[in-house]
Amino acid sequence: MLTELTPLVEPEKPELSDLLQLGIRDKVALHSHYMPFIRDGGIFIPTDREYSFGETIGMVLRFLDRGKKLIITGKVVWIAPHSGNNSSHSAGVGLQFVGAAKADVKGAIDAYLGELAQRPSLHQAY
Repeated sequence: MLTELTPLVEPEKPELSDLLQLGIRDKVALHSHYMPFIRDGGIFIPTDREYSFGETIGMVLRFLDRGKKLIITGKVVWIAPHSGNNSSHSAGVGLQFVGAAKADVKGAIDAYLGELAQRPSLHQAY
């Protein structure tokens, strides 16, 4: 469960190029940012910062409805550049969960989402 994992900090100290944060209001918001199709799970974080594929980034996921947070390391595997044509998608990066806790984080998110984790989001952030 989410409460058992928080705060979760990677035991190893990989070289991080940055730290991004995402505030999750509720299950619907998490579902729209979650990328379960990425091996080991991933999350999309809106940002105007530019990153390269393979870059290692720390992330803090704050669950506002539970007062909890997950701290995990991610690798950039998805880049959505800023689009000037009123796109419904945000600029940002998709981060694949990496490190020793990746399975625990994916499991915690899947448990929190319940059956939503198995369905595509109607309002994807990416």
